[in-house]
Amino acid sequence: MNNKKSNKIENQKHIVEYLIRKFNQNSRPNKEVLHKIASKTKISYQKILKWFLDERFKRNKAHYGQPNHFPIETTKFLLEKYEKQRYPSSDMLRIYANKISLTFKQVQKWFNKRRFNEKKFKRNDRIMFDKGILYILI
Repeated sequence: MNNKKSNKIENQKHIVEYLIRKFNQNSRPNKEVLHKIASKTKISYQKILKWFLDERFKRNKAHYGQPNHFPIETTKFLLEKYEKQRYPSSDMLRIYANKISLTFKQVQKWFNKRRFNEKKFKRNDRIMFDKGILYILI
């Protein structure tokens, strides 16, 4: 009897690992994919759907209100591009995003925040400190 319980726990571990893998591939799968996951795991469609919703909520909540810190190399890359062109086109933003493995939205927001902060600091001061790097605005 204890062996059956152990097998059930192992199966649950594999199911959770499988769900996490699927979630990392696509956090918003369509109904067809959710039904396939449900049939493979032998868990109801509603439970799978709820798991995906809960997982998205947990992951978003973990980052809610937290600053987006990119690696220094990424920030340097974006700064170089920003110095060349403060208002790049959407196509250029997509190219930058692909090069540094970020989403288009992340890059777009970075440029928007950068322009906003630059204006804000120009009004208040000529010195700007960002992610451990000191900038003197000219």
